[in-house]
Amino acid sequence: MLDDVIHHSSFSFMKVHLSKHLAELGAMPKELIINNPDIPAGMRKIILSEDFELSKKDPKDITFIRKGVVGDWRNYFSPTQNARLEKKFRERTVGTDLQSLWRDDM
Repeated sequence: MLDDVIHHSSFSFMKVHLSKHLAELGAMPKELIINNPDIPAGMRKIILSEDFELSKKDPKDITFIRKGVVGDWRNYFSPTQNARLEKKFRERTVGTDLQSLWRDDM
């Protein structure tokens, strides 16, 4: 079971399969998405939004998962976005030791 978890949570597996599944969700009729209990509410909201256009793309062209490089987010976040992320992370992890896990990456 652990080997399956490791395999299915690997960067290479997620990069291929997540893009494929997002494209499939984007191609589903909206009526099937609206009340589907297997699709989390937040994901349903995204899929049903007007901006969700993954159904029009080839799954190979969807880059939901980027490079898999630790800290690469620094190349995409502005200083303001980084500060907001750090603040939210601190707020949501107060009272835990999670903040110490990524001390060097924040």
